[in-house]
Order: sequence, then structure tokens, then C-alpha cells
Amino acid sequence: MRKSKMRKTLRISTFLVWAGAGIPVLVFCAVISGLLGAFLGLYLAFSSMLPTLPDLRAYRPKTVSTFYAEAR
Repeated sequence: MRKSKMRKTLRISTFLVWAGAGIPVLVFCAVISGLLGAFLGLYLAFSSMLPTLPDLRAYRPKTVSTFYAEAR
């Protein structure tokens, strides 16, 4: 009878050790995957609206300068 009680106590303590080590690891993994997912989503959302490099190289903005002179 004593041996059975000792095994039960050992099982409980082993579970507590695994739970104490496993829960922080799971929380850490959840936070990291959430951050990576958020950054990937933002990148995919905004990168579709950007022009390509050849388009940027070929871009020539229209420049118009207007000068106003005072009549003297």
C-alpha cells in the first residue's frame, strides 16, 4: 500500500514538473507565432501595393516650376 501511494505522489510531482516547464514554452511559442503571423500579414498586405524596381527606375516625375515676379 505504501508503494502505491509513493507512485501516485511521484506521478503528480512529475506532472507538475512537466506542466511547470511546458506551459511557459507553449506561451512563448504562441507569442512568437502570433508576432510572426502579424508581421507576415502586414508584409503581404502592403507589398502588393508597391511598385517593382524597374518601374521605380523608369519613373520620371513631371517637374513644373512657376515663378512670379513683382512688377516694378
